[in-house]
Amino acid sequence: NLLIARAFGDADAVGAVMIGFDGSAGEWSYTTSTGEETLQVPWPGGEITERREVRREIVALYDAACRRLGVEPRPHE
Repeated sequence: NLLIARAFGDADAVGAVMIGFDGSAGEWSYTTSTGEETLQVPWPGGEITERREVRREIVALYDAACRRLGVEPRPHE
């Protein structure tokens, strides 16, 4: 969550939690030294219609966040 918040929201985020999602995006709340913000990030693969697709899209966002931040992603199982 924190890597996604830093990559797509604010690089200075110190904490983050996913607070929701819909067919088009995930939603995160993150904290910086100046307060709390909300972030919506569209799913990389486009619209989803099945709940089971959420994990796939979050993994894709995590991978994209790692690339943006220059962080080596952890292996996916």
